[in-house]
Amino acid sequence: MGHPDHDPHGDRIPSAEGTLEPDDSFLLSETEAGQRVLISKVSDEDASMLDYLGGHGLVPGRTLIVREIRSLDSVVTVEDEDGESHSLGGPLARSIFVREEPGPTST
Repeated sequence: MGHPDHDPHGDRIPSAEGTLEPDDSFLLSETEAGQRVLISKVSDEDASMLDYLGGHGLVPGRTLIVREIRSLDSVVTVEDEDGESHSLGGPLARSIFVREEPGPTST
C-alpha cells in the first residue's frame, strides 16, 4: 500500500519525516461562476453530509464547473465531469474544499 499522502476524504497525511505539503484548497462556497475546480477534500465531520456527497459522486479527485452561486440563499450549482448538475445548499458547499483547475470550461 506504500505511504499515501491523503486519506480517503482528501485530508493530507504527514510524510514519513512528519512534514505536510501546503494546502492551497478553499471552500466551494468561495468560488465564482464559471470557475473550473477540482475537489481536493470533503469534510468528514458530519456522516450524513459525507454519505450524501459520496452518493452523488462529489468526492476528492472529481472536477466541477461552478455554474451559479446564489447570494440570496448560498446555493452553489455545479456541473460534474459527467454533465450532471448538483445544487448544493450552503452547508454542503462549505463542506467541499477545492483547488482551481486550469483548462477550458464548457458552456
